[in-house]
Amino acid sequence: MKCKNCGNDIIPTKKFSVLLFILLLILGIFPALIYLVIYLNKKANICPICKKNIYKSKEINNTNTLAFIVITVIILLMLLVISL
Repeated sequence: MKCKNCGNDIIPTKKFSVLLFILLLILGIFPALIYLVIYLNKKANICPICKKNIYKSKEINNTNTLAFIVITVIILLMLLVISL
């Protein structure tokens, strides 16, 4: 398969976030299990060379990633406030 970003012939990989998994384990076993199920069912789409999504070209910006990060931070802050 050819990566749309770097143009190399590659075998796509999956990206697993150990930091996110540990954070979810701290929050509880259920969120961590959900993350594992999502990871195991996710299609491999990361180029091992350039570390980008092989299905998205260079022209697509990272607004979805930024929105995901902002929403995640807001949810974590809400959980922190609720737990106090």
